[in-house]
Amino acid sequence: MKTLHIVSFVRYYVVLMLFWAVSLGAVETEMQTRTSKVVLTSLSVDQWKKLALGDRRWIAPRLLDLGVVNASVRNDFIEILESDTDPFVRAHGLAARSFFTRTNDLTIRDDLNILASRAESVQLRDIYQYYSALVGGIPTATLANFACKVSEFEDACRFLRLRILTESLSVQPVVTYAQMRDLQNACAPFLLKNALRPAFFHRLGAGVAERLNRLKLPLEAAIIQERMLRGIENDAANESRSRIPFYLASAGDFASALRYTESRALRNMDLKMARLDWMILSGRYKEAVDFLSELIESNVDLSALRGRDPWTGFQYSREGLRLRLALVLHLAGDTSKAARALEMLKENSGKTEQGEPIALYAKIRLAQILLKDRPELAHKLAEDVTYEAQEKGWAQLEYFATILDGWALYYSKQYFNAVVNFTKAGGIVQNPPAEYSRLLGLMASQLAMAPASPQTYIVTRLKQMLAARPYHRAIYTIRDWVPEDAGDDFFLEQAVLNAEARRDRWSALSLLEEFKRLEEYYFAAGNNPGGIRGIVTSDVWYRTLREFPSVRAVSRGVLDDAPDNLRTTINSLVTVPPLRLVDDSAFLFPYTLRGRAIVYLVAPSPPRNVRAARLIVREDIPQSEYEVLRAKCLRGCPDNAFPELRKLAGSFRMLQIQTRATDLDFGALLKRPGLAIFRFYDGLLPAKPYQAQYRGAYRAGCPAAAGDAATFPFGESMFSAGFTGFAFYWPLETDARTGEDGEKRPVYLRNFVCGDSRVRFWDLDRFWNVPPELIIYRDRMDDADLDQAFLRFAAGSNIVLLETNASWTDVHAAFLREQARTGATYPVIQERMQARFPDLIFRFYFPGPAGK
Repeated sequence: MKTLHIVSFVRYYVVLMLFWAVSLGAVETEMQTRTSKVVLTSLSVDQWKKLALGDRRWIAPRLLDLGVVNASVRNDFIEILESDTDPFVRAHGLAARSFFTRTNDLTIRDDLNILASRAESVQLRDIYQYYSALVGGIPTATLANFACKVSEFEDACRFLRLRILTESLSVQPVVTYAQMRDLQNACAPFLLKNALRPAFFHRLGAGVAERLNRLKLPLEAAIIQERMLRGIENDAANESRSRIPFYLASAGDFASALRYTESRALRNMDLKMARLDWMILSGRYKEAVDFLSELIESNVDLSALRGRDPWTGFQYSREGLRLRLALVLHLAGDTSKAARALEMLKENSGKTEQGEPIALYAKIRLAQILLKDRPELAHKLAEDVTYEAQEKGWAQLEYFATILDGWALYYSKQYFNAVVNFTKAGGIVQNPPAEYSRLLGLMASQLAMAPASPQTYIVTRLKQMLAARPYHRAIYTIRDWVPEDAGDDFFLEQAVLNAEARRDRWSALSLLEEFKRLEEYYFAAGNNPGGIRGIVTSDVWYRTLREFPSVRAVSRGVLDDAPDNLRTTINSLVTVPPLRLVDDSAFLFPYTLRGRAIVYLVAPSPPRNVRAARLIVREDIPQSEYEVLRAKCLRGCPDNAFPELRKLAGSFRMLQIQTRATDLDFGALLKRPGLAIFRFYDGLLPAKPYQAQYRGAYRAGCPAAAGDAATFPFGESMFSAGFTGFAFYWPLETDARTGEDGEKRPVYLRNFVCGDSRVRFWDLDRFWNVPPELIIYRDRMDDADLDQAFLRFAAGSNIVLLETNASWTDVHAAFLREQARTGATYPVIQERMQARFPDLIFRFYFPGPAGK
């Protein structure tokens, strides 16, 4: 699916999170106490004695952790700990002697067990038992039981509970959505910007990243793996660290995987091929062209590679690389160079495993890149290959040539012959590998001849294919033989036009709305936000990359077979419910599709005994005109825009408008006396009243808006504090859109700023589990990406939004509170506020359709 504006992550966002600062590492060299920053590597006894007791107890395990990997500080740390007057701190000092002087875990454990047996109190024994268990390889639950008894091991206790949860879920036959939410919440303290970093993180984290990845949380796996290994340099750590780029690739963040492996020696041919695959999958076609050219010109030995080239289906070969190079050049927009690259293969004598000539594959690849610009030549090339393949019995070659000939005939407007070819191709081979291209071509050709012909079966099949494996330009073009300009938007346009031709506008609208919902869960490569919403994208890439032999070969087991205990949950996320609209209002749905803006207006249902069309009108205009109109409506909509919509809107009492950040302000365009206008985000959510549950209003602790004097914490404490009010006044300020490097800052790495406090949107979107029922904010940011992301966040969290302007005062806030106290619904509150303050500019946004 094409990515919506709301997911404008840049390619390196995970790498940015992984490399924030040294203090985020597992082995900390600096710590911020309640009163000061402590540099552990230069800590003296005098400095230590000045620290509060609670801080000393908290830091003590970190000294052991740092001392294990940094021999130069061990003696100083032992002196610091054993000179302390507190017996509990001294206990860490005695444990440190064992960690620093013994050579293996077995002898460390023996020492600690002796110390535990001699401990003067239960509390001191608990400290020694925890350290003994840490090196003893005992079950996680037992280790957690020891950690949770000692306050200075509190963060270790929380991480071990996360580890227990991953162990449990990884072996369950079915993992539910609720369990995944619990897992995400358990991960939160270790993923936040100011994350918890328990001492001995590298020991506590054993196996957690691997299990998180298998549970389709690869970004979480990458972040936790990196943090727990920071500062640790040994063979085991390096082996674990080498999995990180494959976690990133499993999330579809190929650019970050490339960046993470660019410093590694590329002697391994599988790793070279994996990086080449990532370049193509991330759309870095120029780099892929350079890399392919280097491999071809150096006459590299490909015999060590196992499996088949995933892009061609053949064994790896130089000829296969040349075929791939031509298509990558085509995707990069250089068709002339692509054609020349294929010309170099026309005299080639190489053959596939089935004995089919590579030169003929080059010929039909040339036909593929010429389909749109020179369809007659493409037809001749593909037809020639078809005849030769038929004569020699080369079934697979004949199959691909027949499909491409069908497309060439389609672009030549010879639709009947195209239908014949696409139909014939269906019987050439069993389990055809490019069935999407064949069916799409068959549907498009049939519609060109008969726009109203029934296409329900083919539309359903194609929709299922896109739901199971969302459109990716390189995969569908190179591997699946789809014309480069016939993406999922082409399918959607054809299907919608067919429904329109059959006067079935309800099906057309439902299909558009269904694809809008699917876009909520499928993110383009590099744009996966992780967490529950990113789990479907992660699942797709996990399954897809397992089909890439070189990636799988060097993935260190990341892509090994695993029971799919999340299938039910994943299917439930992408199973789109039917569109159901309440009967007491009209609905307006705007879309943009292949250069046009399309708007549907849905009338209320007629009486049950009357057979009449529910959909009343569809208007569309070129997208360029739509953008001009959108800009004009910021100052005042012209009277001649969308005349049919204006005319019909006047006959309704209530109109609900589906809204995105980049949409024209249809509320302003269609506004008239007596028409109640409500805005909603997701048309597939069931209509509900959105009733106010007044529990006292709160506002942020900064000059965000007028209102109550009470404050609610703004910052990471939001994620652990339960919100008890009904409304939250959102701060106005966000951080700069561009970073210090001048690049646009990723939307989900932007911060909302409230005085000295700030909240990163990535954390807000994932971890604010008890939000208010209403968020009030002034003057939406002039930032479509962030605004759209915020709309989706609110809809997903069932939050009603109220946008106001600078004239919002205590009087308006008091009136809102009075209405909320009555238990009125927000649609009713909106109408009452509009009647009470007709000159006030404000807009309510509901997660889904509003029902009074």
